Amino acid sequence: MSGGRTQAGREGKDPVRILAGPEVPDEVLGDLRFEVVRVEDGASCDLRILCPSEFEREGLRALRRHRLRWPEKPAVVVHADDAPASLIRDCFRAGAADTIQHGALREELDRVVGDLLRRQRAGRAQVEEAQLMASELGKHARDLEATLQRLRESYDQTLNALVAALDIREKETAFHSQRVATYSVLVGLRMGLGPVELENLYRGALLHDIGKIGTPDAVLLKPGSFTEEEWEIMRRHAYVGGSILDQVRFLQTASDVPHAHHEAWDGSGYPRGLCAEAIPLNARIFAVVDTYDAIRSKRPYKEAQPHERAIALIERAAGQRLDPSIVRHFVAEPEATWTALEGSLGGTITYESCLSACRGVPRT
Repeated sequence: MSGGRTQAGREGKDPVRILAGPEVPDEVLGDLRFEVVRVEDGASCDLRILCPSEFEREGLRALRRHRLRWPEKPAVVVHADDAPASLIRDCFRAGAADTIQHGALREELDRVVGDLLRRQRAGRAQVEEAQLMASELGKHARDLEATLQRLRESYDQTLNALVAALDIREKETAFHSQRVATYSVLVGLRMGLGPVELENLYRGALLHDIGKIGTPDAVLLKPGSFTEEEWEIMRRHAYVGGSILDQVRFLQTASDVPHAHHEAWDGSGYPRGLCAEAIPLNARIFAVVDTYDAIRSKRPYKEAQPHERAIALIERAAGQRLDPSIVRHFVAEPEATWTALEGSLGGTITYESCLSACRGVPRT
């Protein structure tokens, strides 16, 4: 009766697709409390029944082959009544879901099929529940990411307003803090920094002079030379700026630049006199960028210098105030790189918009 129903049309019965040889007669399957449909291939069956004659021909290979091709389809082994315990043990090791003595086939098959169906349905229910949970978690993750993105943008808007006020107070050139932050990210990208390091670099560079918020106007805005006492007051801004960021949880990892952007490669800088690679990498990157921007910007006491002059002065400072390896990365960029980035500034920028602008600059 291969392919036919043994109990077709019996209402209220769960259909079970069984792959079984002729040693399992229709009358045995007809005694089941399920509607049974015989099938011819393991792919479409709910249950595979392996009979004693298959073991005589193939041994455990038949069971292993079925488990290899259709691991999700349970296989029940019908063995001779006098089969040794070692054979039954080997059947389970080879992947059998259950075993039945041939003489007890009629009595045991109904129980075995019922147990296996319950297990399958429980497994499907668990899979469906896991899929539903994964879908819900995915939705929550997307909602959380959107919330975090809005929060980051809100932070960026606040930071932009703060640094704009500082730039105006110090009479810096327009968008100075945004410019050096963007230049720093470009150098970091060229050096292969990852997303976390780049974001820390961006925020640290943007807030590099936040410590000047505590510097008196009489010192900060003094047009002439500083006295020794005034220099001491000015130098405190590095420590103050780093300390401010250290107290803000989402900015703590960005405090390297405010703390150390006036340190020098040769150890002649301040506030701690660090030298070489003892200076945090982000601070070393920023030092090169800030030097370039300072040379290129017009100030009350000097005119803006051309790109070639700025590059010459930066190369001269390599190994003294600036990290030589970072200088090499910086000077490899043409003037068009910095011009393009400067053109992307204006209004409120975010880390994401800064990163996008930097990634849009072609490599030379």
